[in-house]
Amino acid sequence: MSYEIVLGESFKKDVKHYKRHFPSVAEDIKAIGRDLQASPTKGDVVPGAKGVRKVRVENSDMNKGKVGSYRLLYYVVSQPTEIIYLLMLYAKNERGDVPAREIIGLLKKEGLIR
Repeated sequence: MSYEIVLGESFKKDVKHYKRHFPSVAEDIKAIGRDLQASPTKGDVVPGAKGVRKVRVENSDMNKGKVGSYRLLYYVVSQPTEIIYLLMLYAKNERGDVPAREIIGLLKKEGLIR
């Protein structure tokens, strides 16, 4: 069974922001979405963030290696159904690591934890 991909509200805003400068962001997200459906534990677990994972997403509009790529924060739920929640997208050259408390705030805002 394949995991369903659900876009969080913050994630949608992030994609809209990057779409102005990087028209291929939607295709980049679709590609990583397929990878995550095949291997939901692909990303590294963010310490102290309730199991949220972080994965690098290539920015096909920018050829600058890791610095020019995006980071995607996502949360995997296996019970009762298999769902991958996309929580946040950010450019590595614009922002460093996201603190665990901010990620936990996103989880609460999305109704994924109390």
